[in-house]
Amino acid sequence: MKCPECGYISFDHLKNCKKCGYRLSKNTSQDPPFIPTPNPPLGQASYQFSHQRKQDKDAIQENDMDVTLIPNEAHKAAENALGTSAFLAGSMEDDDVFMEEAFLPKAAEDDLGIKRVQTTKDQPRAGFWIRSLALTIDIILISLIQSIFAWAIKIGIITGAGILEMHTETFVDLKEFLITITGASIFAFYFIFFHGTSGQTPGKKLLHLKVVGTDEKPIDIKKSVKRFLGYIVSALPLYFGFIMVAFNRKKQGLHDIIAHTHVIKTD
Repeated sequence: MKCPECGYISFDHLKNCKKCGYRLSKNTSQDPPFIPTPNPPLGQASYQFSHQRKQDKDAIQENDMDVTLIPNEAHKAAENALGTSAFLAGSMEDDDVFMEEAFLPKAAEDDLGIKRVQTTKDQPRAGFWIRSLALTIDIILISLIQSIFAWAIKIGIITGAGILEMHTETFVDLKEFLITITGASIFAFYFIFFHGTSGQTPGKKLLHLKVVGTDEKPIDIKKSVKRFLGYIVSALPLYFGFIMVAFNRKKQGLHDIIAHTHVIKTD
C-alpha cells in the first residue's frame, strides 16, 4: 500500500506508514498477518519422515493381503506355552532345525491336536555295558555255530582218511586250516549279514538295540562291511576301540566312528 502522506510504499498488513507514521486507511485486522511455521529440528524432521514412510508401507501391505490370519484359542494357548508372540502352525516336513530345537511343549501339542511322530533321533543311545552284553550273547551263538562246523570238518577228515586208507594225522594241517577259515567266515558273515539287513544281531534284538547310521537311516551291506572292518581296528589297541564307548559323548566306538554309525535303544 502507498502512503498518501509521503508516498512511501508500505506492506499491506501495516497499520501505520513505516516512514512517516501516517495511519493508513486500510484496516488490516480483517487480514491477519502471515506467521511462518518454524521448521522442526533436523533429527525430529527425519524421524517424522521415516515414521510416515513406515505407516504408508504398512498400509500398502495390509491392502495387498488376501487373507487375514486370526489366532484361535488353541494358537493363543500355544503362544502362552512358548512365551512368544509368533507361532507357526504348519506341516513338519524336512526342517531339521525345527525338528530338533523347536518342538512344542506337550500341553501345547495336546491343545492343537498334534501327534508327535517318534523318530530315531528320539531314541536314547545304547551305552557300554548293554552293548557288551549283546556282544557276549552274539559271541556265544557264533561259538556254537563254529563248533558245529568244526565237528563236521573233523568228521569229514576222518571219513576221508578212512576211504583213502590214510592216517588221520596226515590231514592235521588241512583240518586246522579249514576250521580257521570256516570260523572266521562265520564270524564275518554273522555281523555283516544281520547288521546290513536289519541292523540287529540276535543279541542286539534280544536286548532291543539297533545299529543305524549317523543320518538316522538303516545301514546297508556296504556300510555293514565297513563297520565289521572297523571291529578289527577297534580290537587291535587292546580293545580300546570298544572300551571308548564308555567315555565317548556320543557313545560311539572306534568302529562306529569309522562307519558313521551308532547304536540306539528300541522299544
